[in-house]
Amino acid sequence: MWWIPVILVGGYVAKKIFEDDESPPQRVNSVKSILELNLLRLRGELENSTTQNIAIIGQPGSGKSTLLRALTKGKCTPLPVIGQKTDATAWHSDLDVNLFHYYQGIQFVDIPGYDTSQHPVESYLKYFPFSKFDKLIFVINSKIHDSDAKVFNEIIKSGLNDVILVRNNSDGLDDYIGVFNDIDKIFNIKNNGLELVFSSNKTLEGRERLVEFCEIS
Repeated sequence: MWWIPVILVGGYVAKKIFEDDESPPQRVNSVKSILELNLLRLRGELENSTTQNIAIIGQPGSGKSTLLRALTKGKCTPLPVIGQKTDATAWHSDLDVNLFHYYQGIQFVDIPGYDTSQHPVESYLKYFPFSKFDKLIFVINSKIHDSDAKVFNEIIKSGLNDVILVRNNSDGLDDYIGVFNDIDKIFNIKNNGLELVFSSNKTLEGRERLVEFCEIS
């Protein structure tokens, strides 16, 4: 056992005890949520995959599942759950939840919307395997949140090259250039060499470009 002086606030000197081989080792809490375990399972599945994998990611209610249904003409299996509540996807409550939707030899992952109590964005930033995908569709809506910027920055850091941004529900927009410039200020689209597609599930705007991006015949 030995002693070392420590200066504390207020100018007082205290002595702190360091004991060699007597203090129990500190343990880091390794308990993970079901969501995080599913994200780790997704990573393992992608590492062993020999097919093309495309992620569709965004906020709850941004239109990801509807977009996937439209791109696959409602024929992907299984069909994604559509709803405002991302919790319906059960990634947070079921360790056997289905992770993939299949269409024309492509594995799509319709990712639960992040930044909810059951799907906190921190879990995505820490465990989501961005770099393991071949392509990624980042879906945003009229309202952009701080969590969107965090996830987008993580996508850029991952080094994934085939990324496309989708501004969904664009029907009714008048000032496309103004909207593009506003989005570019947040995501730095031009400098990152990325493409922004305006999409509408009502008018089918942008559908042809997204089908081409996914290499769907």
